[in-house]
Amino acid sequence: MRFQVKVAIDATPLLGNKSGVGVMTQELLSKMAEQTAVSATGFLVSHRGRDELHSELPTGIRAHHMKFPARLSHLLWEKVDWPVLKGFDVVHGTNFVVPPSPGSAELVTIHDLTAWKFPQLLSERNQGFPRLIERCLARGAHVHAVSKYVAAEIEEYLGVAEDRISVIHNGSSPPRPGNAAKASEIVEGEFILAVGTIEPRKDYPTLVRSMEHVWNVYPELKLVIAGSKGWGVQQLDDAVKRCSRPSQVILPGFVTDLQRANLLAAAKLLAYPSIYEGFGLPLLEAMSVGLPVVASQIGAISEVAGSAALLVPAKSDTALAGAMMEILESESVANHLKKAGYRQAEAFSWDSAIEKLVALYKQLGNDNRG
Repeated sequence: MRFQVKVAIDATPLLGNKSGVGVMTQELLSKMAEQTAVSATGFLVSHRGRDELHSELPTGIRAHHMKFPARLSHLLWEKVDWPVLKGFDVVHGTNFVVPPSPGSAELVTIHDLTAWKFPQLLSERNQGFPRLIERCLARGAHVHAVSKYVAAEIEEYLGVAEDRISVIHNGSSPPRPGNAAKASEIVEGEFILAVGTIEPRKDYPTLVRSMEHVWNVYPELKLVIAGSKGWGVQQLDDAVKRCSRPSQVILPGFVTDLQRANLLAAAKLLAYPSIYEGFGLPLLEAMSVGLPVVASQIGAISEVAGSAALLVPAKSDTALAGAMMEILESESVANHLKKAGYRQAEAFSWDSAIEKLVALYKQLGNDNRG
């Protein structure tokens, strides 16, 4: 007998400036509103935020507010299974954390293993992720990995059996059409673009140092790093102060979807110098609009970028600069990457990702009901 699977999905990443996790959650919930086999509820663990949650949820998605401070909840969940979320067939934690959910199948999305491999790159608030993950795994949670690379790490570092991990890639989110001329609202002249939260894992100081080599050939070229301030911002600020052309490094902070689209339309290339990634949505976003990409050859970037980007060793300002100048100096290289990027971005579909997640919800829900 078929039944409608009742799924609770953590909607917290929708609030505030959206990171890659927020984009995934937004795409997931917007598609859930169209499903008939799944009844979706977006939940929030927070003392406040109920009104903001209602305003961010797509039409057709119910809201559930666990009125308990998130930080206190996480501290408690590291030791005890309380407070709990009840009344659903499946509870999906979209951002590393799934509440204890008696009577429900638990599903946790693990975007990367930074907390295990590079704990020094995490803010103090997020350093409890390993304990939270370990407890939900002990409760029998199933794991959603956003790349094959992350799935292999989960098996290696966390000892999770392969049959408890489902690999479902993120999709490509082409930005709204951009107007290159309007990028001048943020930066005048030609520029290299980087997109992503300012935090140590993104290694923007190496990108700033690489510009010294680029400026030897292109002295007027600017660097725009568009992203919210996370933590460890001082490292980037120090790198900018030490560089020879600090006025040519533009830090606009968080940019709107339209501003980012305008920047992508006007940039010469996207630089992505991260030292560790579990996926890398900005890569696909750039490729979807024909912007050449240079990125570190680490983590899941090779899996996501394929042969549609120039990949270089992480932390090497000279290698990064060399790849960027190869694009700047060679129209044929830039055009090749543009065409390859279009094809690569098309291979990652949110419709396909959501279809697979819905199938997983149904499987877990049916197994849970027995």
